[in-house]
Amino acid sequence: MGIECTGYDLAVSNEGSFGPHPNIPFVQSDDEMMLFMDTLNDIEIVVRVLSTETNFNACEIQSIDELKIFAEKAKFPSHALIMKKSRYDFSDIRKGISTWEAMSEQFNEMRIRHGSVFVETDMRAMCNPTRMSVIEKATQRLADKIKLVCPICNTPGLGITAVKEGLPCELCGKPTHSIISHIYECQKCEYSNEVRYPNQKETENPMYCNFVILK
Repeated sequence: MGIECTGYDLAVSNEGSFGPHPNIPFVQSDDEMMLFMDTLNDIEIVVRVLSTETNFNACEIQSIDELKIFAEKAKFPSHALIMKKSRYDFSDIRKGISTWEAMSEQFNEMRIRHGSVFVETDMRAMCNPTRMSVIEKATQRLADKIKLVCPICNTPGLGITAVKEGLPCELCGKPTHSIISHIYECQKCEYSNEVRYPNQKETENPMYCNFVILK
């Protein structure tokens, strides 16, 4: 939409989502996507950063003491808060609350009106320095990927399209589920390259082996 409105042929875009980590139980995560688009050359380059560095949280609160505990855990006031009537009711909502005075004032006003207040962390980037740091990492990863060009056609964005498991156990030599290689492919030509041992190790610790029984 931004490209259509401005008429430019280059764009950078970001989108983030927040919630339970897909692989680590009981841990919240920040999942950031960064996109570079070149409509003139029909190029799209995408990177992702999944981070546990987040203050994402939400709770129904009934007292100012509960609110203060929540705010401190949320890194308030450097990180803003949002207040609303209930989790799914957006008819009365206050965003970008970033001072103790405003927090108390807004909370008392809404509690009188609704009985309780649903409070959540404001995850908009300009209100959340922790999210900013994750976006910074994603942006650097995007820049690094843009600089990686195909050796055949010089198209930027040469990236990993697949991974292969099978790093051998250092004790028994049998394959584990750990990564043994990355497959890089160009999005324009048919160039493909397999890079072995991307994590700078040629064997895996026996604790990750499905065949070795450690005592």
